[in-house]
Amino acid sequence: MAHRRTCAFTRAGLCCYTALVGSLVYLWIIRCTSIVTSAAFFLQTPWVGKTSVEQELQLGNASVTEGNHQDDDTSVRNSVQLILQRLSSLTLQRFANAGKHLVRMNTTNSLFDDTLYLTPLMYDGGLGNFMFITASSWGLAQNNQRTMSFFETYWAEKYFLNLGIPHVNVSVWSGKDNTTIIGDDIRTNFTMYENYALAFETEMTEINGEFGNTHVALGGYLQSWKYFHQYRDEIRSLFTFHRSIHRLACLKLRTHLNEHYNKALNLSVNVGIPHRNLASPTLIGIHVRRGDILDPLQLKHGHQPASEEYLLRAPLKLQSRYKDALFLVVSNDMEYCQKLYQGLDNYIFMTPLNDWEPDAVDMAILTLMDHLILTVGTYGWWAAYLSDAKDVFYFKDWPRVDSDMRNASNAEDYFLPSWKPFV
Repeated sequence: MAHRRTCAFTRAGLCCYTALVGSLVYLWIIRCTSIVTSAAFFLQTPWVGKTSVEQELQLGNASVTEGNHQDDDTSVRNSVQLILQRLSSLTLQRFANAGKHLVRMNTTNSLFDDTLYLTPLMYDGGLGNFMFITASSWGLAQNNQRTMSFFETYWAEKYFLNLGIPHVNVSVWSGKDNTTIIGDDIRTNFTMYENYALAFETEMTEINGEFGNTHVALGGYLQSWKYFHQYRDEIRSLFTFHRSIHRLACLKLRTHLNEHYNKALNLSVNVGIPHRNLASPTLIGIHVRRGDILDPLQLKHGHQPASEEYLLRAPLKLQSRYKDALFLVVSNDMEYCQKLYQGLDNYIFMTPLNDWEPDAVDMAILTLMDHLILTVGTYGWWAAYLSDAKDVFYFKDWPRVDSDMRNASNAEDYFLPSWKPFV
């Protein structure tokens, strides 16, 4: 009788275990299917099988032929569609990679003691600042076998599909005796904080050795790739843009590409020569930050906008290499850019399509470029870090020499070694 009960129990347990595993596998398949399906939907471009455009032009080896106006109109549509298909393919590949790394991150985090938190004190700033603080805190948490958390919900979290940072009530854990506060934003009981905003500090990495078995709040802007670069694949997964952001980015690209190619068509017909960018172009993103950094206090601190010489010479450098270059300009001062690049027929000014366009849309577009030209600030920095751009140029004279900001920075800690300084 005992033997029968044991067998029955074993069979029941095996059935439960099998059902549990089956459920988990089913949920994972549903999640993966949802991600890929969503990506295809918001990009609004085909991704399974050959489309009519691919059949007629053979994707990746297309050529635009001249003919009557109807043929030219078709060529414009085909050219735009080919570009969007290429960018769609790149985005779908990133979604697939993000799913793989998400599994690995969840497996690794399950090994950590989830009672020990590392929580950043989030400072005011834009999207780039938020991403630096989050990425650096996440990297430091990994290296110290901790769980990164937020004290509250931040506006930028909604832009990302896989961020998933847990939230901890500060009134609960900050009142405990075993809590240590780090950061110059907390006026009591802090013992360590960031000294340099644009530099790597070894002391900031020694959290467990300094504080042991305690929760830790982390202060500073933490703007150095060295805090997290060893986890680059995971960071790129964390910062996978939400499908709504990519959908808006695709709509913006389609709108501006159509406008540009229609102008190119008119130029080709009127001048009698094929426009150099109607075939599959080399896409080069230019991020021009001005606006707030022109404030006298910002200038005094060490900010300075990129010079006009840089903004003209860097594109010429890339255009000399890539004869089919098409420049997409993103800026918070588009009027300045339109005057600077006036009369150049291979520049597209990515003006907002509406007044409520999220900050992340232009960054999502920049991450898809073949090459990038940066000016100043963390927004462009993150666009480059999330991209697969072959060439990344940055303005060498930022921050201003002999300024407080320059003295608190280290270019080797801030810019990736593969990025190229340019003046």
